[in-house]
Amino acid sequence: MGVYNPPVVFNRLPAFTLAGLLPPYCGSDPTQHQLLAPYPTTVKVVAQHMGGTPVRSQILQGFLAFRQALNQAGICDGFQWLDGSFAELIELRERRAPRDIDVVTFFRRPPHVRSDADWLAFFNSNTALFDPVANKQQFLCDTYFVDLDLDPMSIVAQTRYWYGLFSHRRVTGEWKGMLEVPLQITAADAAAAALLARGGAR
Repeated sequence: MGVYNPPVVFNRLPAFTLAGLLPPYCGSDPTQHQLLAPYPTTVKVVAQHMGGTPVRSQILQGFLAFRQALNQAGICDGFQWLDGSFAELIELRERRAPRDIDVVTFFRRPPHVRSDADWLAFFNSNTALFDPVANKQQFLCDTYFVDLDLDPMSIVAQTRYWYGLFSHRRVTGEWKGMLEVPLQITAADAAAAALLARGGAR
C-alpha cells in the first residue's frame, strides 16, 4: 500500500453554500475526482477556517490531542475524515455551537503488529484509544476507525458506509462535503495549535 499523497491539497477550504454546508464538489463538473469531497487539507487550514469561536477552538484542541495520542501509540499511517455539525455553519443553521467533531480514522497497523494476533494484543493494550465514549469525553471527538490492513472487500464496504452516512445530513438528506487530513502529525499540527492559542485567528 502506498504512502498517503493526495494529488491536490486544499490550502483554502471551499466556501460554504448558502445552506451553510461545505459543497460536495468544487466547480461545475462533479466528475473531476481531485475536486470532490472529502477535501484533502491540513489541520492548520482547518484551524484557520473553522476555529473562530471559543467552543470550536476547544474542540479542535481536543482533536489535536487525539491525533497526538494515536501517533504516540504508533497509529500514524493513513488519513482522517472530518465532518459532523463542526464542518457546517451550525451556529447559523440551528443557533447552537457544535458539540464535537466527527472523525473517521483510516489507518494502517503499526509495522510490528500487522498480524491479526499481534494486532489483537495491541488493541487490547490500547482499548481507550478506540473507545468512542472515552474519546468524546476526553477529546470532544466522535471517533470511528477503518483498518486498512483488512481485506479489500471489507475496506470498501466500510468506506461506502461512512461516506454515505457523513456526506449527507441525516435529517434533511442534503448532500454536503467533508474534510480529509493526513493522520501523521506534521508541522501543521504545531501551527494549528499556535493559531488556536491565539484565538483561532483566520
